[in-house]
Amino acid sequence: MLLHFPLNLFMIDSERERHGDSGVQGGFNFVFEGEKKTGIIEYQASFEDYPQTLPEWLKLLRNEPLGGYPTELRKALGLPEFFVGGQLEAWDLLRLIAKKELVIDPLPKSFYEFDEKVAELRADIKKHATRRGELITEAELSLMVREQMERISPSQLKELGACKIDLTMGTKYQHYARTNFSTVRIGQPLPKGILIEGELEDGESLILHPGELINTSTAQYLMLPDYVRGSMDGKSSNARVGLVVETASLFDPGFEGNGTMELSNLGPVAIDIRLGDKICAMDFVLLSSPTKHPYRGKFYRQQNPQGGKGE
Repeated sequence: MLLHFPLNLFMIDSERERHGDSGVQGGFNFVFEGEKKTGIIEYQASFEDYPQTLPEWLKLLRNEPLGGYPTELRKALGLPEFFVGGQLEAWDLLRLIAKKELVIDPLPKSFYEFDEKVAELRADIKKHATRRGELITEAELSLMVREQMERISPSQLKELGACKIDLTMGTKYQHYARTNFSTVRIGQPLPKGILIEGELEDGESLILHPGELINTSTAQYLMLPDYVRGSMDGKSSNARVGLVVETASLFDPGFEGNGTMELSNLGPVAIDIRLGDKICAMDFVLLSSPTKHPYRGKFYRQQNPQGGKGE
């Protein structure tokens, strides 16, 4: 949606600040002065407005700092406080999700099941404090729980690895029609009619035959802040039966939408794929500073798989 505003545009401060409590994405400060001009500003949904509900234990990490460089070293180097400079590890990934700066919706089921583990930890800490005759407030108890949580391995969250989150098969897909086209040109839109849209229902299977290519969507909707880049990789267990997820799989900072997975079968037999199957894993890299050009390309806010659109 484009909003038109008359602007007395004097200066645009593009220095990105961290998300505040409002979670609004963007970080541009407009100072109005001088003669009137008409500007076009793209509406950007805030992270807080997005309908993702968080498990209770994850909310405890909302105010936890990210890891990486020690505070004093970050200050000495003049780095932003959220600088890690590399691949996000599991707990930092969870902290970003807790702050709603990185949105993965819906979250994996095991994230909600993990609430039981943390509830047990909370009850255990409270019981031992009571036995010692200590009176602790809920805020103090939450602090103690957060301090102990990292002793519970993130690997107990089934879809979370050391630095990756599994993404699953969604409902929408595209397959290639049998046509008279002998070639397609790279960098050019695909000919009309060459791709056929389809939708999976519960209990149905998508059969991927040897040598076949299909475009599918992830069940998850992603919102990446402008200082995080994503990368999608296939799962080794799937690769061993011939399922390949294409390799041009970078998600630029600022991307928003369902991920598109290009799946092909290099094996000798057909592969049965169903809704909710774990197809790929996405890892994330925290940039040293926000990009000045967050992604707003042709796949921005996509909800269905997209065939080649050309350059």
